[in-house]
Amino acid sequence: MPRNVHPVAALALRARRLLQRNQTVAEALAPFGPMGWCAGIMKEGREPMFFFGGEAVQGERPVERDTIFRIASVSKMFGAAAALRLVRAGKLTLDGDISDVFGFRVTPAITLRQLLTHTASLRDGVYDAALESGNLPPLNELLPKSFAGYAPGTRYSYSNLGAGVAGMLVEKASGMLFDDYVRSQFFLPYGVDASFHPQRIRDAQRLANCYEMPGGQLSYHAVAIAKEPLDEQPNPLRHYIVPAGKLMISAPNLLACVRRLWLEDRDMFVHQKGIGSVPGDSGRGLGCSMGIDAFGCTTWGHQGNAYGAIAQAWIAPERQTYAVLLTNGVKQRSVGGFNLAGQSAICALLDTAEAAWGR
Repeated sequence: MPRNVHPVAALALRARRLLQRNQTVAEALAPFGPMGWCAGIMKEGREPMFFFGGEAVQGERPVERDTIFRIASVSKMFGAAAALRLVRAGKLTLDGDISDVFGFRVTPAITLRQLLTHTASLRDGVYDAALESGNLPPLNELLPKSFAGYAPGTRYSYSNLGAGVAGMLVEKASGMLFDDYVRSQFFLPYGVDASFHPQRIRDAQRLANCYEMPGGQLSYHAVAIAKEPLDEQPNPLRHYIVPAGKLMISAPNLLACVRRLWLEDRDMFVHQKGIGSVPGDSGRGLGCSMGIDAFGCTTWGHQGNAYGAIAQAWIAPERQTYAVLLTNGVKQRSVGGFNLAGQSAICALLDTAEAAWGR
């Protein structure tokens, strides 16, 4: 701080700049009518910045810095990282037949690598119908009905079921509830209040519900679910709906966890060129994707969309920068596979960071 600047004046200047930066991110999201949101960005060697606004629970509670959101498919990054830690421990293999882990025959044979790159030839139609009806068959009955008409390893097709199967490999190989294993590896050692089950969040008053926008129709009542009983016994045949998108975490904690993934689980972020027999450049890592054009720089990460909410988590290695956006409801618009609200906000975050810290 310059010697001629009074400490109180310096604090006022910093607060004013934070408000201006918060407004920049808010304006990027404004065309998409968010219910509530929290965004964060950090650069190695710099203090992170967080911005937020709107309502966590409509008409009752505003979003705060530590509000806990459902992060939809960004959850898949942690399921993938958990599986890869078990690979390193010798309890799973990337390219072996998953039948050898589950103890029932999966035909055609598929691998963990195919599950993590969405090339396992799995379709979500039967899975989605089961979710809608609430009649969830065991995994050994669901899988035979869920294969597409082409061989595994020959096409890319995004699959929530595939992420669920990968998560159940984690549950089977670890002997622990999927959520228990993920929390033990990535959250509990760092005091992070996060879980794939709202019932396990220590401070339920920080939970955000999800809403369909425009209109604000309640679509996911996290606060109510937190009071429901929970099946806490490992059951790899039944818990496959958990891993794909149920993680609940705050923006500050997600930002810190994504940074740790980059530093400690770098095997996720290896470009899977020509996965198996898939020709060409897949643009994917293991449980994450590589974005080149969306944000004006090369990024690794994931986006999520569920119950009207969107989430984003991205790493920009060349800038040594990490950015996250959590919402609980925005207007849904996508171009080229990217949610426009998320893209707009992440670009605003990166621009804000560049203005504050330089590239």
